[in-house]
Amino acid sequence: MRRVFHAPARCAQWFILLLVFFGICAGGIYFSANTGADDDIRLTAKVNKSVVTIGTKITYTVSVDYREPILLLSDIPTDQLSAFTIRKENPQVVQKEEDGRVQVTKKVVIVPYELGDITIPSFAIPYKKNAAATGTKQIMSDPLTVTVQSVARPSDVDDIRPIKGVYDFIERVSKIARSVGITVLGLLCAIFLIYRILKRRTQSAGPARKETPYEYALRQLKELAQANLIRKGAIHLFADGLSDILRSYVSTEYGRDIMDKTTGELMTEMTSFPFTETTVQNFLRILAECDIMKFARFIPSDERLRTLFEETKETVQAIHAHYEAVRAREAEKDSG
Repeated sequence: MRRVFHAPARCAQWFILLLVFFGICAGGIYFSANTGADDDIRLTAKVNKSVVTIGTKITYTVSVDYREPILLLSDIPTDQLSAFTIRKENPQVVQKEEDGRVQVTKKVVIVPYELGDITIPSFAIPYKKNAAATGTKQIMSDPLTVTVQSVARPSDVDDIRPIKGVYDFIERVSKIARSVGITVLGLLCAIFLIYRILKRRTQSAGPARKETPYEYALRQLKELAQANLIRKGAIHLFADGLSDILRSYVSTEYGRDIMDKTTGELMTEMTSFPFTETTVQNFLRILAECDIMKFARFIPSDERLRTLFEETKETVQAIHAHYEAVRAREAEKDSG
């Protein structure tokens, strides 16, 4: 029996295999030539916290590490951070080593205003292998995901504390040292001049009575009302002002700083103050409503905003009444 070879079919199969082989080779060459896979360059993007509560500051850091004569064709972008609010954008820093390595770093402080998983998409930085090269390449970053949680319930306060933003002690000391070294002389001169001016005024006008924390809080509320922020639509500034006035009054009247504490932390701490349960509930409710307006961008009606202003004023008055009652009991105890 004669064996029959189907030559056309075999040729077609070999032709298809060759096309697939050359296609894979061409794709690999294109990827290597355009993504920097074979070049001595690395792009890294990271965040210092991946699980945060709403309104927490996050440090986003991008580093490009390469060896000369590679030439970057653009700065590190920030367009990929559109889902966040940028609080501080540090300038791009370039560090060159003796062995020819170069590191370009950029840090941005961002704050999330939405709940859920927020993705920071990948981005590309174009570059050339050297200044004389005609073609350009690009290197891509990896996408990042940040999980944003809401203000916790009282039972979850202990879970929030470990992920609450904490300033690095060494970084704070270095920043303070740099600032003090530059401004201390001018500050001392300004203080001396102000002291001389105030001394002359007090000598001519006579002694003035010092404003109490309660009087200062009422004056701040009056100035906030006169600013007409509700009519101007500046609801974020209005909520920020109410929250700061309430926190500042309690901090100065009782000598305990609560300005930087979250509403969740205050749920536990407020129980140690000599307030009634109603006063504590009103205090925490006002702060929670202000947080929603500041961080979640919720805008209530003008009537609700005016009511919230009056409730804040009444809460300040109630806290002052508690403070005076404590002072009266202590005075009575001392006299007895």
